[in-house]
Amino acid sequence: MARLLSSLASVYAVAGGSGSWISVSHSTSFRGSWRSGGRNKEPENWRLESKIWEHLEKTEPQIRDWGHYFKTIEDLRTQIFAYTVDNARIVLKIDNVHLGLAAGDFRVKYETELAMRQSVESDIWARHDH
Repeated sequence: MARLLSSLASVYAVAGGSGSWISVSHSTSFRGSWRSGGRNKEPENWRLESKIWEHLEKTEPQIRDWGHYFKTIEDLRTQIFAYTVDNARIVLKIDNVHLGLAAGDFRVKYETELAMRQSVESDIWARHDH
């Protein structure tokens, strides 16, 4: 009877300019039981171990290229930046319109106050002259 001694898994990841990939590999070792029955179980253990090795060789580490996702992400970041700049321009234009309206209000108020002052001064000079 085969008994699992250890099972190891490793993951290796690389991110770079042209893309990224991840490699996953597994390692498993078995030991046969040498109790009752002696060496008659040895061929069965070798058969199981060879099947395990065949399976591990067929399922080589998977390498995935994530580069096309990074291109999409970069394109979206560029669009977000462009929309943010456009939004800031619109907000600035709105602020300038508000300032223009406020300036117009101040001009009307100034002209009204100036007219009142001139009216009061002319009244004072008119009374002073009599």
